[in-house]
Amino acid sequence: MMSKQFWKILGCFSLALGLASTRETLYASEAPSDFKRFTFNGAIQGSANSNAQVNRLEASVGYNFSRKFGIDVGLPFYFVNSNVSTDPNLNGFRSGLGNAFITLRATPTLTDWNYVSSVTATAPTGDPDQGFSTGRVTVDWNNFISRSFSRFTPFANLGIANTVSDTSFFYRPFTSLGLVGHF
Repeated sequence: MMSKQFWKILGCFSLALGLASTRETLYASEAPSDFKRFTFNGAIQGSANSNAQVNRLEASVGYNFSRKFGIDVGLPFYFVNSNVSTDPNLNGFRSGLGNAFITLRATPTLTDWNYVSSVTATAPTGDPDQGFSTGRVTVDWNNFISRSFSRFTPFANLGIANTVSDTSFFYRPFTSLGLVGHF
């Protein structure tokens, strides 16, 4: 059952996405060399399997200093339905704020290659008892590289962190703490 709080958050989020898409249309007419500007990003993402469904509603605000450097700050809100936890309190539906984050991005110009290096730090604003935070500051250095060959675009995404963080491929119904490499 969806709460009234969920519908209020979803309504505000939809309005913000509409305003953001209007803003991007205004920027489309600017000269390509003018990249200094504020940005707003929003996403509803998730993943599911037979054990859990994890959805994340996220909003972030950023600033592009140039074509090559930018910064983003944001806050996710999670909706989790899990049935495999060893802790009975974590089975069933739960929702709540995740960790507030700040991301520094660098996108150097490479001939024929797309490369983005980013460092993301989080503040422990999520509830550790619900699995939405480790209760500590986390840091993740991530590197993405790709190159297109006609219709085929292979890519690599690798980094190092002190937590198992969400990725664009799978949202986990838990957090962990410890040095990890990811690829």
